[in-house]
Amino acid sequence: MGADLRRLPADARGGLAHRGRHFLGLAAGWLALDQATKLAVVLGFKTPGRSHVTLLPGYLDLTFTYNSGAAFGILNNVAWSRFLFAAIAFAALAAMVYWRRVILALPGPQRLGLALVAGGAAGNLVDRLCRGGLVVDFIHFHIARIGFVWPDFNVADIGVTCGMILYVAHAIWTDYQQARSASHDQPE
Repeated sequence: MGADLRRLPADARGGLAHRGRHFLGLAAGWLALDQATKLAVVLGFKTPGRSHVTLLPGYLDLTFTYNSGAAFGILNNVAWSRFLFAAIAFAALAAMVYWRRVILALPGPQRLGLALVAGGAAGNLVDRLCRGGLVVDFIHFHIARIGFVWPDFNVADIGVTCGMILYVAHAIWTDYQQARSASHDQPE
C-alpha cells in the first residue's frame, strides 16, 4: 500500500501532512476530553460507588466506578485482564503509527473514525498505566421502568465505539456506492 502513496502527485502527498495534523489534533482532543471528564469525576465524587448525580431520571446518571475489564465490563475483575487490555490498546496505537500513511490516505469519515478510536484507546491506556490497570467509568445508562442497566462507560469508550461504527459504516456505504455505480455502467 505504501507504494501506491508514492505515486500520488506532490500536492496530494503534501495533503497527508495536513491530514496528519488534523488526525493528531482530533485524537489528542478526544484524549484530553476523556482525561478532563475523568479527573472531574474523581475530584467531584472522591470515592467510587458512594454517590451519583441524576441527569435524566430513570435513564442517565453520573457515577464513579473503576473497571479492570474492557468496555462494557468485559472480563472485569479478572486479574490478568488489566495487562491484556493495556497491551491491546498499546498494540492498536502502535499499528496506527505504523500504518499512518495508509490511514491518512483514507476518506475523511474513516480517518475521523480512527482518530476517535486512537483518542479513546489512548485515554483508557493512560488510565491503565496511571491507575494500576483500572479505568475510570462514570456514565451510567439505564431504563429503570424495565430494569435495563447498561454497563458504566466513559468518554474514551464513546470514542472507540462511535469511531469504529463510523469507520465500518463508511466502508460499507462506499462499497455499496461503488457496486451500484458499477452495475449502472454495465451495458444491457
